[in-house]
Amino acid sequence: MVSGWGECSARKPGSRAILWRPRPLPLPRRHRRTKTDRIDGETLIRALMVWKRGEPRACSMVKLLSPDEEDIRRLGRERKTLIAERVFHVNRIKGLLFTQGIREYEPLRRDRRRRLDEARTGDGRMLSKHPKAEISRELDRLELLLTQIKAVEAERDAPFRCHPIPGFLGDPRASTGRSP
Repeated sequence: MVSGWGECSARKPGSRAILWRPRPLPLPRRHRRTKTDRIDGETLIRALMVWKRGEPRACSMVKLLSPDEEDIRRLGRERKTLIAERVFHVNRIKGLLFTQGIREYEPLRRDRRRRLDEARTGDGRMLSKHPKAEISRELDRLELLLTQIKAVEAERDAPFRCHPIPGFLGDPRASTGRSP
């Protein structure tokens, strides 16, 4: 039995490891108990025995992923992180422009640089030098993120381009309407 996320060290050919996260175990709420490793160990063993008896709601077990499966999931996690950073930079650019009275600017458009050069403040002036330089640097960061997102998505979608699923968007026959 492995407690926490130390399953990599416990994984050996022919062995069975159970990944255990003790946090969701029910504890009595009437009075505070001192929390020691001995009490936690007893609680873990008790919950494992209940689970082995077949009670479905005693706890849930997590399937350990192989290194290849973990690699595939890592791409999704990286994409999620990059998307969150993209949202942060888009909101920052919009906030900086909003302080200057510019409301109809979309940083994700392809003509974002040209539109920044043409942007007028709320009172009709051109955007001044320092805010424009700051927003330009934010756009540099945003464009770097966009290229990284495209690279991660291309890596994620590569297996489907090699072996398209009939009838789906990755299938070249899907756009022409031809059947096999």
